[in-house]
Amino acid sequence: PRKRTRARDLRTVSRGIRVPVGVDQSLAQRIRPYLALLPDAVVSDVTAAKLHGIPLPTGAASEELLHLTRPLDRPGIQRKGVRGHRRRLSVSEVVLVDGMVTTSICRTWIDLASRLELDHLVAAADWIISEHQRGFGTPRTPKIPADELKGYVRSRQGTRSARNAAAALTHMRVGVDSPPESLLRLRMVRGGLPEFTVNCRIESPRGHRTLWTDLGSPTYRVCVEY
Repeated sequence: PRKRTRARDLRTVSRGIRVPVGVDQSLAQRIRPYLALLPDAVVSDVTAAKLHGIPLPTGAASEELLHLTRPLDRPGIQRKGVRGHRRRLSVSEVVLVDGMVTTSICRTWIDLASRLELDHLVAAADWIISEHQRGFGTPRTPKIPADELKGYVRSRQGTRSARNAAAALTHMRVGVDSPPESLLRLRMVRGGLPEFTVNCRIESPRGHRTLWTDLGSPTYRVCVEY
């Protein structure tokens, strides 16, 4: 009843949405009420990246705004705590994440391309395509294979996001373990060093076990660990 909605133990985060005072909410708990009120909306951009686990720079990762996208023929979203977008999304560009309609990893990454600086966009791409199978640890399979991500970007040619994404594709590498490794690799190249091999395999001449280093240059017999 209306009396309950005005109770002091509830606070209004946006019209029609009330949450308990003093109770921390997860990202999913914050998103679900908006999707219930806006059934044609899709979680997108930075918010979608967080749901997928795509690494983000500090500024974007700490952003409190929720990003939601509606179809082009629908009004823009005017709600407190929401950054609204209007886009045409194909069926393949929308997936369910924990029951919430969300832009796919490929679509989310290319939407981030209009916002993130090149190095952070590359770090996100490295995370998406990372795969390796070494003599230790758990084998890593890509969220999206590199060729599939490249093909998707080609299908989006002509947009600003696609241009930025295409530039990032030339710098992404398969096998990276963490975003800081990507940022270090790019900084080393920008500083004039030859490009080091990621997840570089080092064989022992005396039959000891194979070692793997974050970044390695067999030519110069130098390796770098982040």
